[in-house]
Amino acid sequence: MRGAARHAILAVLLFAALAAGAKLPVADFSQPPDMTDDTQAALYLTLETWRIPVADANRLAVEPRLTPEDFRVAVFLASQAGVAPAEIWTARSSGRKWADVAAKYDVPLDQIMPTVARDYGPPYGKAYGFWRNHPKGRGDRSFLVDDVEYIALVDLQTLLKASGKPADEVISALVAGETFTRWSSSLYRQKHGRPDAPGKGSGKAKAPAGKSRGK
Repeated sequence: MRGAARHAILAVLLFAALAAGAKLPVADFSQPPDMTDDTQAALYLTLETWRIPVADANRLAVEPRLTPEDFRVAVFLASQAGVAPAEIWTARSSGRKWADVAAKYDVPLDQIMPTVARDYGPPYGKAYGFWRNHPKGRGDRSFLVDDVEYIALVDLQTLLKASGKPADEVISALVAGETFTRWSSSLYRQKHGRPDAPGKGSGKAKAPAGKSRGK
């Protein structure tokens, strides 16, 4: 319990620290991103993957203290719940954990939990183990995971949908050191004809093994 409590406290402190100085690096999604900026390209890929209107994305982008992680989760939940991303962010801004926001809009853990061959450990293992060991509750809103895990699972769903690769392959790459931002930005460049554009701070961006699907 001590370890779990410490992890929860650290997650809250991390969120507070990020939110205090947060500013989304994109103000207008109707304009093309800086293809050399991994964070921007990753945000655009998320928006395209979950088919959120640009006008709705722009209304969300101006929200104060919005981090790139917040944007990605809000866009995902909005797509699943059929509401505007700004409405999702309003619920989040009231102090709710992301899992609580999902419960409020009837988005069950089933929708972010992939079917995998084994337990990959944190941040996927704890949530997967809880889901696997409580079959009677699957789909119920009582499933709550912490923000770090929820963000990781949402990002995983984005990569699965955008790349078309199996869950075990994607998680294995992430556990081995690949990052959501680097991989998703590379996928975005490939989809838009700029596969060789180097990402800032990461050298030449390249998606793991195999080409992504086009539109």
